[in-house]
Amino acid sequence: MKVSVINPKKVVYEGNALMVVLPGEDGELTMMDFHESALCALRDGLVRIQEDFGGEKRGKRFEVPVISIKIKRGIARILANELIMMVET
Repeated sequence: MKVSVINPKKVVYEGNALMVVLPGEDGELTMMDFHESALCALRDGLVRIQEDFGGEKRGKRFEVPVISIKIKRGIARILANELIMMVET
């Protein structure tokens, strides 16, 4: 899925991800490819992004680096396999 993390001044992250874990107001949320459409409030915490490096590495045993972004709060919207987060960092 395509992932964008944006704050008022710049694009913090943009890329493709296999999985994203969000600090939701009601607990952690895990978003994966073709997740159901959703809109949620985000609380203070870490957004964890497991990057997708393409099909050639899927299914093989290797460590996929996880990107962590500290946020204060924000909102996230997933629609049509695209996750957009507007956050305060």
